[in-house]
Amino acid sequence: MELRENMMIILCFTGVAVQGFYILSEIRQSMLAAVFLKGIASATFVAVGWLGLCITGGGTLPRLILCGLILGALGDVLLNARYFAGKRESALFVAGVVSFFLGHIMYLIVLMSISQSHVPVIVSAAVIAAVIICVMQRTVTASVPMKILGGVYVATVVLMAVAAVGNALAVQNTGRVLYAVGAVLFLCSDIILIFNTFGERTKMLWSAICLALYYPGQLLIALTLYFGL
Repeated sequence: MELRENMMIILCFTGVAVQGFYILSEIRQSMLAAVFLKGIASATFVAVGWLGLCITGGGTLPRLILCGLILGALGDVLLNARYFAGKRESALFVAGVVSFFLGHIMYLIVLMSISQSHVPVIVSAAVIAAVIICVMQRTVTASVPMKILGGVYVATVVLMAVAAVGNALAVQNTGRVLYAVGAVLFLCSDIILIFNTFGERTKMLWSAICLALYYPGQLLIALTLYFGL
């Protein structure tokens, strides 16, 4: 077990380092290197989750979290592959968003399964999501289908974050706290991504901030497979 734990620590540090190089590649517009580094960075949080699952012995809910991590990694690859897709860029972008959405569904199933206060969580998430979606509808420039897809996506991510925070407040153990922080980072990253992608002007600084929040968020969620919920 000690070997696996050491491997997990090495993977965490490796992932953070690769993520840093990936962000620099994005800033420098070195997209080929960025695609390669993003794939490695995503593979690291999947590997951390898988090792955590191996150490703790697994279970249905942890396996769903691992599926969410894998779908997130797939979404990463699809989103960056769009830069080399030509006319299929929009299709790959949508495919990446759908992959992320399905990953969030996996996370959400886990969170709602252990939640003891469904009604407050859903009501709180609905209010927060409504505010974000209203702002999004007024500020982003996208087609109606894309706005609908974005609205559903935002509502799902907000519900995930609120449920994670609620679970951490109800039972304050390491795994739930890590999950809550990871989910909130993920939410902030996704909101920045939407507004930066579909806003009037894309800014590289916001893109870097988005990525700097996203990868730690996924890594923290992956670590819950070791600490448990």
